[in-house]
Amino acid sequence: MAVDIRLLKAKLKYHSKTYYEVAQAIGINRDTFTRRLEDGGSFRVREVQAMMEHIPLTRDETWEIFFGGVNDGFERAASCVCSCS
Repeated sequence: MAVDIRLLKAKLKYHSKTYYEVAQAIGINRDTFTRRLEDGGSFRVREVQAMMEHIPLTRDETWEIFFGGVNDGFERAASCVCSCS
């Protein structure tokens, strides 16, 4: 499933986060982060977790950006994304 890059970029801008800051927070190179955004991206669970904390993103925003929309049955999955390491 494709990442909603437009919405992710909007959240970065809203929270005044640079690609460099987010890349550092999720443990990847800025160029890799930029390339993922340009290519429609795919991120590991730990990277999504780090973005949730760093940007910050709510559970609903995270689901919408990375999983294609808000889901009523999302609570169990969100708690895993938020607390699983």
